[in-house]
Amino acid sequence: MTLVEVLVSSVIASIVLLASSQACFQIYQVATQQNNLSALQSEAMQAFHIMGEAIWHAQARTGSNKSSGTSFSTVMAKDSAAPSNRKAGELQVRKGAASINSSDTFYTYDAQHKKGDRSYKAFFVQQQGHYAARDGVLYIQTQNGKGHLQNDALIAHIQSMQIQVGVIQHQSVLWLEPYQINESKKRFPQWKDVRALKIQLSLQKGKTPLALERIFALRH
Repeated sequence: MTLVEVLVSSVIASIVLLASSQACFQIYQVATQQNNLSALQSEAMQAFHIMGEAIWHAQARTGSNKSSGTSFSTVMAKDSAAPSNRKAGELQVRKGAASINSSDTFYTYDAQHKKGDRSYKAFFVQQQGHYAARDGVLYIQTQNGKGHLQNDALIAHIQSMQIQVGVIQHQSVLWLEPYQINESKKRFPQWKDVRALKIQLSLQKGKTPLALERIFALRH
């Protein structure tokens, strides 16, 4: 074999090896993306299931919680906020670095099981970790039988949680931002007029993003 033939063979072998490496890398990227997408979908479905159960069990209620002195609505949401760690049913607005992409929060209250330790549930997003390891986590806040609040992580990889509320107007559903609901009893709409929640979750694992939304009807 001449030197020219050796060089040509080496070039061809290098081209084949490079093509094979690129193909393997592309297959790896696709497999990684599919695995990440499957993991994100599983986490989102888990979160929607837990939030949906809380919304489904929320009941209309009058009066106040005598044990805590707190007056609860069945469902309450707020823009760019998180629940207070001191008082159940109190939502606090977050600004700047404390807010993850202006994520909203909401709570539900099940009046029929007000004596149980799971009657109050609040959902919010908070950052966890430091620097490159920082990640958004969806938390659930509950109140135990002694009245103490506790926050438990549900799922990770959350980029934001956005909430809209639905009210019936002219025989159709009108979707509003939580700040558009009036506290005044003389103006429409009020929280008692809310008939549904639309929850949008934005997640990302590695370079794989996923955006999902679900609509939950209220029972009252």
